[in-house]
Formats: sequence, structure tokens, C-alpha cells
Amino acid sequence: TPGQVSRNIYIVVKGMLRLYYYKGGRNITEHFSCEGALAFCIESLFSHKPSELCIEAIEESDVYMVDYSRLKELAAQDQRPFNRYFGTRPHRFPIQSRFMAV
Repeated sequence: TPGQVSRNIYIVVKGMLRLYYYKGGRNITEHFSCEGALAFCIESLFSHKPSELCIEAIEESDVYMVDYSRLKELAAQDQRPFNRYFGTRPHRFPIQSRFMAV
């Protein structure tokens, strides 16, 4: 919701989400998040400043909502699940194939 600080990361299991903002009375699409992708306002999540982005499902979607602060707590307690998924070395993720700028 515009004007609120982002605290969650959304994982798209099925469907597609559109992230957009308003400018000059028009809504402007920032990007789409499809199956297997994440959706969140990175600037607001990390700066703790209010977001101007809105998120809408543009088709029937199944989405997990993950509280970012809880995710950080879990990662600090036990790295093993994250290491199994991501490995112990940094990885490059094909962001262009998951997010489409408009």
C-alpha cells in the first residue's frame, strides 16, 4: 500500500503480480513478478521509508508472504537451510528472466 513501509517479501508460487506506482494521475508499471519470482519494494524494505509501490495480482495467484525481519532472525539462528538452498558461495541469479521492466 502506498505510504507504508515494506516489511514483507512475497514469493510468487503461481500466477503473476504487477508492481506499480502513481505519477501525474496515472499508474505506471514498474515490473511484473511471475511464478518463482519475488515481489517487494527493495528501497522501502532496506531504508525503512514509506513505499509508493502497489502490488496487484493480474491473474489468479498463490503467493507466500514472508516477514523480512523474521527471515533475518531465522537466518541468524541457523544458516544450514539457507546454505542447502543457496550454497556457501554467492550466486548470480537471472533477474532479467524473472522481472520484466516496462
